[in-house]
Amino acid sequence: MNRKFILYCISAIFLFFCLSWLSNYPKLYSYPPANTLIKIYFEFKNTIYDFKQIIKIHRIGKDEYIKRALNSQYLIPSYAIDDKNVIETSSLPLLRKNLYLGCYKNYPREGGALGIMDNTLVIMDKIGSFYVIKDDCVKKLDLPGIPNQIEDFILYSRYRSFDGGSLRAHSFAYDKRTSQLYVAYQKYIDKSTTKLTISSLKLDKFSAVPGASWHDVWIGDPELAVNQSHASGGKLILDGNSLFLSTGSGPEFFENGKLKSNAQNLQSTMGKIIKINLANKKSEIFSMGHRNPQGLVSFSGNQLMEVEHGPQGGDEINLVVEGGNYGWPYATFGTDYGKYSAPFESINKPLIKGILPIFSYVPSVGISSITFVDGFHKKWNGNFLIGSLKAQSIFNIKYELGRVIYSEPIWLGSRIRDLIVFNGKIYLLTEDGYLSSLIPSIAILEKNQKGDGLKALSKVIEPCIKCHSFSQSNLTNAAPSLANIYNREIASDIFEHYSIALKNKKGNWTETNLKEFISNPESFSPGTSMPNLHLNESEVSAIVKFLKSN
Repeated sequence: MNRKFILYCISAIFLFFCLSWLSNYPKLYSYPPANTLIKIYFEFKNTIYDFKQIIKIHRIGKDEYIKRALNSQYLIPSYAIDDKNVIETSSLPLLRKNLYLGCYKNYPREGGALGIMDNTLVIMDKIGSFYVIKDDCVKKLDLPGIPNQIEDFILYSRYRSFDGGSLRAHSFAYDKRTSQLYVAYQKYIDKSTTKLTISSLKLDKFSAVPGASWHDVWIGDPELAVNQSHASGGKLILDGNSLFLSTGSGPEFFENGKLKSNAQNLQSTMGKIIKINLANKKSEIFSMGHRNPQGLVSFSGNQLMEVEHGPQGGDEINLVVEGGNYGWPYATFGTDYGKYSAPFESINKPLIKGILPIFSYVPSVGISSITFVDGFHKKWNGNFLIGSLKAQSIFNIKYELGRVIYSEPIWLGSRIRDLIVFNGKIYLLTEDGYLSSLIPSIAILEKNQKGDGLKALSKVIEPCIKCHSFSQSNLTNAAPSLANIYNREIASDIFEHYSIALKNKKGNWTETNLKEFISNPESFSPGTSMPNLHLNESEVSAIVKFLKSN
């Protein structure tokens, strides 16, 4: 009896792992026997999760369980302002000031959005609370929480993931004519489901009108409440008497051996740009064939520009036209993750007349947001700015006559969630908990000398300038920037092609090790790509003295 019981247990464990492996291959879902087994596996897995969750809630109580879940999302409380960061771009020097949002005790990390209300910059966090800047910190507005059913989500959802975005407030828009605040967010429905929802609230300045409450304006299709990194979309903008909302496509699946895609289904709200008439609250599909459109902006009266995540490669900038089909999942410049082939490359695809992007990033930059530049500086006004997560940069986009002339990467070292131009400043909301502002440095601009201009100031540094520069490093550099190298961590510049030897060096650059390295690079760091310049001791000392002061 005991031997049979052990064999049954081993067989069950083996079957569990087999089904777990099978569940990673969506094509198998189209075969009834495999589909049935995989459904049994997921139901069994979910039942175990439900049981574990019930035990934990019973042990510590509902209120404590909710409190711990929310506390896990907050930034570490601290106060920090950094306003000494100079960023050099191709045509405009910028000054960056960083405000750490953890100055407010319970500010959630990651996610969130920026917007303007009553001529004031407003921040929304990923849970749906609103803040303004006051006394070099953020002040929370006294507004009723959005009706996302967050407590039920924490207690009962099988796929609780604030980080993955399965219950996230995406973006907001404010109509100053009617004092209506509109928010796009994921609303918890049941154990496995959320719905992308737009709700509105009547405001009196920064408070709700007495007796006012949230009202649903638009509700999307049910979505599986798993990691929403592919499905989310959620960018909301106001353009005249209409709201425009971007929606993610969700996962593709096979049915009777045929690929099914929400993005290509006109009966689905997913993978679309949705237009909502505010006068009658009626909605329509404005465009389709989108994968994960997270940025949307109106410009030049009635034009729309949209940015969306591709798979591995193929992030897109699209000029959105009414009735347009942008091709996903049948057309993309990206590939499947970890492969050379395009998604669903081997299947027979329907013939669709897809609209090509006006620009596509290969490899992906993790595109996140887009804004139109106006009232900032004449060198940039009329351009677009795009934020990125993976590339930790913003991109200055010159767009004319239906095409992108150039895309200039400007490295910032933070994952950019949202950005906006307001009152002569560019504001950036970063995933590491900062609100950054950028302004043109008029003093440096009038001096009209980039970091590279330092080479003209001294003959001493000429041997180094053949490879290095004093500007911010970019993809075209042959060597890292020498700007502020003294006391900088070794091999810490954004330059991507350090030798392994130098990457493995510990510590910061000092007068002593700089002299050692310049005098004999191979001796200091065997395997380095730095050539020996064959300089004498006085020449090396003069270079190090120059680097210390620049």
